[in-house]
Amino acid sequence: KQWYQRRVRGAVSLECDILMYRAYLAEGKHNLVIGEVGARTAPEFKALTLFAKLLQTSANKETILSEVGNVLNEGAVSLCPDVVALLCANIYLLAGDYESTLRITNSTSSLECSALAVQTLLQMNRIDIATKEFKKMQEVDEDATCSQLAFAALNIAMSEEKSIQTAYYIYQELGDKFGPTPLLLNGQAVCLILQDKPEQAEDILQNRWTRTVPIRRLW
Repeated sequence: KQWYQRRVRGAVSLECDILMYRAYLAEGKHNLVIGEVGARTAPEFKALTLFAKLLQTSANKETILSEVGNVLNEGAVSLCPDVVALLCANIYLLAGDYESTLRITNSTSSLECSALAVQTLLQMNRIDIATKEFKKMQEVDEDATCSQLAFAALNIAMSEEKSIQTAYYIYQELGDKFGPTPLLLNGQAVCLILQDKPEQAEDILQNRWTRTVPIRRLW
């Protein structure tokens, strides 16, 4: 029992560390992440380092991709296998390897991996399969932030008047809950442009963008 409790505490601590470094990556602080975790041997940090290096430059893409498989295998028996899977799937998606991305996301029950699967399918213009994937997310936790973001992206992809309005309200509600971020503001602006309201979209971006820190989309 004590061993199990220590393992759980270790997994929680590790997930918190990874989440913090993912936030740094979202802010574009690739060198910071590589410098602080590049020498750590846990699969979670190996995957994080590879992701940071690919975000930094695509010059070594093939070398990075050649290492992902080994890290993924190590991650299967690590403290946080879902974290390793998510990071490796993000690497493949960033490299444009949709098949490998979906292979990984389909191998885990992680809600974030499901959201990444929706994102990947939308990039492949497979709204039909993305809709089925989102329905699985709804069954797990439709109110989770990543579920809501996936639903908003899905609604935008549908490009129907009602769905676009739904997406706008999702971004607005998340903004009210967490505060405006570039992702949410950009989402609202896209919805307004699709509704033929370019002036309102410009107003959102010009008047609010400077209040936030630029963050990449990594959900």
